[in-house]
Parts: sequence; C-alpha cells; structure tokens
Amino acid sequence: MFRFDLDTAILAALHVGDAHGYLVMSRIAERTDGEVRVSVGQLYPALHQLELEELVESVWEPQEGKPDRRTYRLTESGSKRLASRASDWRRFSESVSRLMEGGNAA
Repeated sequence: MFRFDLDTAILAALHVGDAHGYLVMSRIAERTDGEVRVSVGQLYPALHQLELEELVESVWEPQEGKPDRRTYRLTESGSKRLASRASDWRRFSESVSRLMEGGNAA
C-alpha cells in the first residue's frame, strides 16, 4: 500500500527546476494545495540521503550581502527514479479508483 513518500515528493519538486530547501518545501505545499507540508527537520535529512544516493546534487550559490545558499538539482538517476515512482503511483491510483467505483467486479 502506498503512503506519503517524502523522497518522491522532493524529486517531483526538483523536476520543476533547481531549488534551495525552502523553495522545495514551498513547491510541495503549493502543488498539493497545502495538503502536504514538509518541515525543515524532515526535508534536510531526506535531501542529504538523496544526495548520498546520487539522485540529487547540490551546489553552493553565492548571494550578494547574504550567506551562500545550497541549491539542489535532480540528477539523471533522480529523474529515472521519479519516472518509475510516477508510473507505480498511476497504476496504484487507477486500481484504487476502480475499487472505489466498483469496477472490475468478479
């Protein structure tokens, strides 16, 4: 059974484009109409793990008059993982929809 998958949500947020941590959290909240909110305490350990798995990579970007900030981007492996998870989700979602609608009854 599927449950919320933070790693996949992060990959999906980065699929839109490179982002710093706060923007990743904002994209997740916005694209789920506020139904999913990720805390800083959840996000950064997950980003670190995704980086160790080489699904995302990061660079430090200088900011004028502010501390440098870390920006994350999806790697090719991350894009492939996201595509696989999206396919799995569609299959699962369609199956549950059929169940709820009474389809494919034996």
